[in-house]
Amino acid sequence: MIGRPAGGKRLPRGGFRAGPRAAARLFVTGRFWPRLPAAVLLFCFASLLPVFLSAAAPEAPPTRAVAKVSRLNVRQAPDRRAPLVFKLERGQGATVTGEDRDWLEIRTKSGSHGWVYRPLVKLVHPEKTVPEVHLETHQLDDPEIERLEVAAGFLPEMLAAWEPETLRLVASRLPEAPQKLLLVLEIPFSPERYEAERGNDVEPGVIDLLPYRRYLKALLTCRLRLGDAAGTADCYLMLRKANGDQVMLSGSFAGPVPVFGEVLVVGLHGYELFQIATPLPVIARDFNRFTLPEPLTPDGRRTVVAGVYDFFGFEF
Repeated sequence: MIGRPAGGKRLPRGGFRAGPRAAARLFVTGRFWPRLPAAVLLFCFASLLPVFLSAAAPEAPPTRAVAKVSRLNVRQAPDRRAPLVFKLERGQGATVTGEDRDWLEIRTKSGSHGWVYRPLVKLVHPEKTVPEVHLETHQLDDPEIERLEVAAGFLPEMLAAWEPETLRLVASRLPEAPQKLLLVLEIPFSPERYEAERGNDVEPGVIDLLPYRRYLKALLTCRLRLGDAAGTADCYLMLRKANGDQVMLSGSFAGPVPVFGEVLVVGLHGYELFQIATPLPVIARDFNRFTLPEPLTPDGRRTVVAGVYDFFGFEF
């Protein structure tokens, strides 16, 4: 569902000045809108398209097995002669954790587990939930808002997920650059959810962007649907905590593949808006990852980057 509230706050804006880093660059204060050269993107990613297309989607919640008989025997092993562990009544269910031929391994909420005969249960597969998407505009006239509503109409279906969520799409024309359209898709963020979704092989201090690639694809598709009506447009994902702290990610299409940019825009309590830039990755595995600079100075003092570590729940 797409809704449009009566009003809303302006997007954060600020300038930046460069600060030295070896493996990454930190920008704190001037104006800087990052954009990767199209030729560089095509050169780097064209041969790696199959790798991107085969990347894993967000994992679905587990399937449940619901008893179809009045008394369903749950056995210790996938065998009719195995010892009986407990029974389920008709209509009672448990999470499927494994399978072996015609047998399913199940676990109840209380932690009891065992094996059931597949023909005696009904499998219930989870359904995706369509999110609410609220549209907010600044400095746009009515015809532009109507075009944006049409262009964004597909977002709820495209962003259907296993858990319900509420998103916000903010479209602004900046007073100092009225020809430029800024599109920001705001996503609620929590370190706990990030920890559950990130890859197991991603080290602390490296942000796994793969869980957010579907959002980037949806936002960039919305930009394409606007066509020439958008003029020059910059697209950002905003990961926003309940306390207002935020990290913004940019990106673009490399062919049909959404690719994240090399810059984070960060807004944290107690700091000016700042940016962090990282070099382009050299291997396919790292194209959906962002490596942060060190959070501490050589003498052990915290830098502003430490706040980004805190944002994602990284230990250091």
